[in-house]
Amino acid sequence: MMNSTNKKRSFFIISIIMIVVIIVTLYIVIHFLNSVIILAKGDDMSELESMSTNELVEDFDTIVNMINDGDLYVNSNGCIVLPDNYEYLSDSGECFIVKFDDKTAIEFFLYRGILNSGSKSYIYITNKLSYDHYINSNKYNPLTTYIIIDEITANLFLCSVDS
Repeated sequence: MMNSTNKKRSFFIISIIMIVVIIVTLYIVIHFLNSVIILAKGDDMSELESMSTNELVEDFDTIVNMINDGDLYVNSNGCIVLPDNYEYLSDSGECFIVKFDDKTAIEFFLYRGILNSGSKSYIYITNKLSYDHYINSNKYNPLTTYIIIDEITANLFLCSVDS
């Protein structure tokens, strides 16, 4: 016959095992959903893939100039809604002012995975903008680590995001 202490210990161990199983299951489901999202988004990137590097850099530079000239509004966390004719540069039609190796850059997400897992973006470095001018680092300081997949030009990188 089990005494009260053994019953409590058994219940505790079973509870821990169930929690671990739930966490592992959620992890597997999230990564599966990321794969489905990545496959589904593949066709949407065809316009970007068909552009030359020069065209891509020109379009990114146009966005930077529009920000610099005050033609595009930058909200307090660095988010910028792209004009209709430039929405294709990002999966959501938005881009973000970010820090990249202590330089100011604009991030254009190609797709965002669930919980930032599997995200991929273009990072365009510019000396025309100042991160500190747009972002209040005391209020908004994201802990994003960019993993460079490909250096396209000296100012343009294809990166995955590890947050």
